[in-house]
Amino acid sequence: MQSCEIKVVRRGDLAAISHLTVMPTVCLVAFQNPAASSEIDLLAKASLAVGTESFALYGPHADALEDDIDFVLEQGEPSWLNISTTSHQGESPQDVAQFVLHAAHPGDEPFRCLLVLDDQLAAAEALMYELV
Repeated sequence: MQSCEIKVVRRGDLAAISHLTVMPTVCLVAFQNPAASSEIDLLAKASLAVGTESFALYGPHADALEDDIDFVLEQGEPSWLNISTTSHQGESPQDVAQFVLHAAHPGDEPFRCLLVLDDQLAAAEALMYELV
């Protein structure tokens, strides 16, 4: 089993992403409500700046959030087009955690997850529990 490190940033404190010292491999975003374009832009660019290699989006608006993250990636650096995004709208916290742990970053390399949580999401605690 690969080693695992999880950093949690709350939705209201997205600027904290830029202060991470360990580069995440996967950014799992779990939001209850839709995000404003400025929030999406900050989330995506700050996550990429610290090394995020893929985004997994969870919650009732994950499909739209994935489209919005994709838009930021398409407008950015050419290398950003290699960043993958997946939507997990309507899936259980268990299924999302299993995907992130085993499919989003396969192999023996250390797994580092940036978990961006919306405290209004009822499944937020369950998702954190499944990841640890």
